[in-house]
Amino acid sequence: MEIEVTEAQANEYNALYKRAIGLVRRHALIDGEPQLGPPGWFARRRLRKGMGLFERALAIAPFKWECRFWIGKSLQRLGEHKEAMSWFMEAMRQEPDNATIAKEAANEAFELGEFELGVGLLRPATLNRPDDPILHYDLGVQLLLAGRPKEAYESLERAARLEAHPNTSRLMNYVERVMMGQVPCPRSAHELRQGA
Repeated sequence: MEIEVTEAQANEYNALYKRAIGLVRRHALIDGEPQLGPPGWFARRRLRKGMGLFERALAIAPFKWECRFWIGKSLQRLGEHKEAMSWFMEAMRQEPDNATIAKEAANEAFELGEFELGVGLLRPATLNRPDDPILHYDLGVQLLLAGRPKEAYESLERAARLEAHPNTSRLMNYVERVMMGQVPCPRSAHELRQGA
């Protein structure tokens, strides 16, 4: 179904999107940025206001995946993982080959303990962006937590070939110990943090 947007609607959409990004971008975390503590009252207020503006923009142009992505990022920052997952999945339905959305949705699957879902989101993303070491690393983590250490090791090897990183080496050593039966395969993020 084709949706016609008038010039006035397009201008209104652009103004709403720009205001919303101005509110949420400084508080949402993107890969590679330092991890911050929980957002304070002012940050939470800005995130909520930005989400409202994105929703108004979506009322004008419901085909814009970007609004859904940023609503998901805002909810992610607020710790509302189930709701964030829902918005990321809607964005993925509109942009199924977008590896960035898949990565964010997989992060939420990790937070929710839905590791097979995380694998299902990340595997196609690694095919779309085979040179992204973070995607391969994240897939390795999700595979390990899904109880598939051999596949996890293979994914971590790909990540290590693309970029040497101490976290990857450390996790590969841990997965080797799992495969040799020296330590049990972790089934939760908490068990993984304790063991690795």
